[in-house]
Amino acid sequence: MSAINNSDTSPTQVLLNLLDNTSEQDAEKLRYFSCSLQAQLFKHASGILLMREDLLEWHQDIQESVSTLSSCPSHISQKLYSSPLFRSWLNQLVTSLLEEHQENQLRALLGLWNNMTYLSEDTAIKRVAIVSGYLVTWDVGLLFELRGEETQRNCDCALRYDREEGLCVVSVSLPIEQVEQRRLEGSSIIVSNTNPLLRMKLDERQVPQRSGTTYYDQIDESSINFPPDFSHDTYESPYLLIKKYCPDIANDIDEYVSVIVPRGEPTGWTIHGYTISSYQGACWMTDHGLLKSVETMVHEMSHIKLRYLEELIPIFKPDDKNLRFPVPWRSDERPLVGIFEGVYVHVMSAKALCTISQRHWTDHAFAEGAGKRALEMVKDVRYGLELLLEHSDVTDVGEVFYEWIAQQCADIDLSLSQSKCYQA
Repeated sequence: MSAINNSDTSPTQVLLNLLDNTSEQDAEKLRYFSCSLQAQLFKHASGILLMREDLLEWHQDIQESVSTLSSCPSHISQKLYSSPLFRSWLNQLVTSLLEEHQENQLRALLGLWNNMTYLSEDTAIKRVAIVSGYLVTWDVGLLFELRGEETQRNCDCALRYDREEGLCVVSVSLPIEQVEQRRLEGSSIIVSNTNPLLRMKLDERQVPQRSGTTYYDQIDESSINFPPDFSHDTYESPYLLIKKYCPDIANDIDEYVSVIVPRGEPTGWTIHGYTISSYQGACWMTDHGLLKSVETMVHEMSHIKLRYLEELIPIFKPDDKNLRFPVPWRSDERPLVGIFEGVYVHVMSAKALCTISQRHWTDHAFAEGAGKRALEMVKDVRYGLELLLEHSDVTDVGEVFYEWIAQQCADIDLSLSQSKCYQA
């Protein structure tokens, strides 16, 4: 029986079981819990919208979506509620409802209502939005480009959800062509930077890692920041290497990542990868070579996984002190919650590199580099852990988190010290 469902298993043991590598069943349970929160948020936002008489033109579509999502089986609605495109859209929609002077943004987001919420098994003609020349849907794998010189901002589209094939576009009133988006070998993970909803602009005048850097409502058309000619192998090779030597970690990547968005770097910036909490399931990665890509892929997956974990089992107690500390892995000072996330994602990357360094001997230099980098990250993690132990609070269940982090560091140290081929 899954530890999540086993009433005989203590919450502390459940957390320990989930921190390392999760089974397919446990990952599904984590997503289910998270999706239930998204469903509540969607229903609440829909209720507010239906009370707005100035939004009558959208009421029928809103009512139909609420009815469909309330009645469809949970394993189907999960597909929509776990979509990073749906989650980011819903997050922006709720924000525009709560903040003042957001009417234009609210109406723009309502224009995407049918794109982001259609899940009926009945075929229906719906008015859908065209975004920067693309017909977008909540499904990261389903994207269409307008052909020719078409510049329309919306069109009539026949949509249907098929339990085997997923969301289907049956017919469209404009000439479109489905965009081919490749997946990682043996995985359902999409690798593509074509979708305009995943090409949000960054404020290049700011420190890359500062909050407020991302403009969620602005599409970045730069071919430097989102290179169309990226190499698929850049992202597939690290994944296959992880899958070969760290199958448990590869399984977590399969479970928690739905799309990898290849990205370039603005002039003067260094970016290896990042995730955005409201785009849960998506990660952006740059090309910095195989070793760094292995580290980054595990790092970003771990951010996504930890968010799921914290929804189910709160670990870290937020503080109101607004304390920030310099840490070795960032160019800006970090709040305690950022350090908390940092020690987890770094220790997971270190575990992967430690394992690879001891098994991947077709390239001795690569293996040695992996081992050295693992030890560097362990040192950084211990630095962050000292700050957390001195300044932060965790829940009763979360106390075991710091013990687990310390044990992982000790295990990596021991493993590398016993390696026949690695010398620190």
